[in-house]
Amino acid sequence: MKHLKTYQIFESEFFTISDERRKKLIDYINSSLDGADMDFSSWIYQNIIRGKEEHTELNDFIQKLSPNWKKILDEYLAKYKSGVMKIGQDDQNEWFGVNYNSSLKQKEVIGDQEITKNFYVTFEKSEDNLKRWFNGLGTLISDFYKACTEGELKNSAISFKCGYDGKHFIEDNDHLKFYWYKDDDKNKVLEVYNNWLKKTGIQTKKRAYDFGIDTAKGRDKNSFGLMVATKVNNQFQKLKSQYGKKFTSEQYADYIIDMLNKTKFKID
Repeated sequence: MKHLKTYQIFESEFFTISDERRKKLIDYINSSLDGADMDFSSWIYQNIIRGKEEHTELNDFIQKLSPNWKKILDEYLAKYKSGVMKIGQDDQNEWFGVNYNSSLKQKEVIGDQEITKNFYVTFEKSEDNLKRWFNGLGTLISDFYKACTEGELKNSAISFKCGYDGKHFIEDNDHLKFYWYKDDDKNKVLEVYNNWLKKTGIQTKKRAYDFGIDTAKGRDKNSFGLMVATKVNNQFQKLKSQYGKKFTSEQYADYIIDMLNKTKFKID
């Protein structure tokens, strides 16, 4: 993606990896150093950026809570199928999405790709905090409904999505994701979100990146997380081509994690 560049900005420890997954990454790097043609983009995205790793101490809590969580979401899905607020899911039923003023959606086009601006949220993974989130979803939906029907966002298309399965919030890093299409809407969306955050007392984690874009060209879609993973993979491949086995697989694995945590990815 030619509009994605990097620059150093701060250090974070947001992206972590278990010993088991680090060993798997090192094994893949060993194979790559021995000549195997391997692209790490998808693996980096699924296993590091998105996380996809359980906090086992929260398993019992989530198992008890999940049926009621899905019941609440299913009630929203059944009730709001059209109108100013439309609620739906993706084809894999991974996400629960709330869309406001969809008829006003006008995506910016850069080159031959449609651009959607977005904002990522990760909640602190504790029982008390996740309870606040599960209890606070209804308020988030109504706060944005009010802003999009009679407030500053009434002339704008706004969306957000969250995980449909309760397990999503202990396995994944992307808990909540907002979308808008006009640059002027960024601060308006953040104002509604931040007011909701203060009202509910929900705690969030400092991410390595908060803002991004999604791109689309016809049916070919690309999320910001995938762009980041591709950028990191390309940097690793470049380093490997230059230095080969002068660095160990362990050092290359650490480089991949460090780049994710120490590099801010910026849209140019």
